[in-house]
Amino acid sequence: MSKLPFDRAIFWKVFLIVMALVVLTFYVLFKFSGYQLTNADRFGSLLSATIFSYLIHLWLLPPEYDEEDFEDGDDEMPAEDNGESQESGPEAGEAVNSSPEDGE
Repeated sequence: MSKLPFDRAIFWKVFLIVMALVVLTFYVLFKFSGYQLTNADRFGSLLSATIFSYLIHLWLLPPEYDEEDFEDGDDEMPAEDNGESQESGPEAGEAVNSSPEDGE
């Protein structure tokens, strides 16, 4: 499984802006429509703001955050192509390790 890209500085800036917009939205609702705040509004808006902030944060990430930076941490060098076919799997191991015995 690969790691998810995350830049803490960008996320917190976006999160503060999103939370300010949430507070402004609730203020407008209270002022002009007489809306009453419920318990679901508090938790739901916090959860939604966090997810929305992360999505905006992904959109704002600089281009140096490529997929290659977030692989499983495999530091393997790519195999060189020297004209030989490289087999993988259990069949390849059996073919290399098995030797014909005399008398068969």
